[in-house]
Amino acid sequence: YAVVLAIFTFYLNKKQLWAWWGAVILTGLSILLTIFDQIGWFDLAYFVPAVVVFVLLLSVRRSFMSNKINA
Repeated sequence: YAVVLAIFTFYLNKKQLWAWWGAVILTGLSILLTIFDQIGWFDLAYFVPAVVVFVLLLSVRRSFMSNKINA
């Protein structure tokens, strides 16, 4: 998970739209899996940063949907 998210981060810095979608889907799936799993302290410690990453990805959505994206 961390390696794939790091690769997406590399391409997010280059304003690649596919990397934004991949990061949103990967983070969203991991949040859903954490919610539907048995919640423990480790799950809560993972859940909070994952939600922060998800919210940050959604907050920069406009810059990735603009016409300034490198193909």
